[in-house]
Amino acid sequence: DVIERAVSICRGEIQKTVKSINIEIPKDLPEIYVDPDTLEQVLVNLIINAAHASDKEKSWIKVKAGTNNKDLNGVIIETIDNGCGMDEEIRERVFDPFFTTKQSGSGTGLGLSLCENMINEMGGSIEVESEPEAGSTFRIRLYDSSKER
Repeated sequence: DVIERAVSICRGEIQKTVKSINIEIPKDLPEIYVDPDTLEQVLVNLIINAAHASDKEKSWIKVKAGTNNKDLNGVIIETIDNGCGMDEEIRERVFDPFFTTKQSGSGTGLGLSLCENMINEMGGSIEVESEPEAGSTFRIRLYDSSKER
């Protein structure tokens, strides 16, 4: 529900630059107990950033959730885009407070720093994979805070 609400909130901004958005949420996804408002805020930021990075005629965003065998009591949520991507220097700084690649007046550079702090506060983690001209993947790992890890 949180993922679908976040995408719905962003739909107007997404449609300005993105040709398609795909949401993949398996029916058997385990329930985890986290702050839904905080998670929604993080996802909105990541989705809007993906839309802003869209620079291709056939741009797309994918938001998917799942698990892996290592995280039996957790969920992985990914936002993936085929936008402009980032080089190593930018990837290393992307979560730094006040770091931005946007033009002056278009961003404060606090969004991803705050996202990282909020995910860490929920006991999760966030990471990025990206290559110039190949897009970016932001991966959130969340664990059920009601269970021991």
